[in-house]
Amino acid sequence: SDPWVMACETLNYPPGELTRLWPALVEPHGRIHFAGAYADNLNWGMEAATRSANRAAERIDSES
Repeated sequence: SDPWVMACETLNYPPGELTRLWPALVEPHGRIHFAGAYADNLNWGMEAATRSANRAAERIDSES
């Protein structure tokens, strides 16, 4: 019933598209890091978002 709670949708990239886009999706720009379901090679919704967030956090930690 909470209007701010939404499900995490899965993304279906066409064949070869994720391979082509992957470097740009996960590459930080300066101190800005990107994470989300779209930025993982598994399109499993929240699982992908969590994996992506962990990867971004590890990269940030290794830079500090």
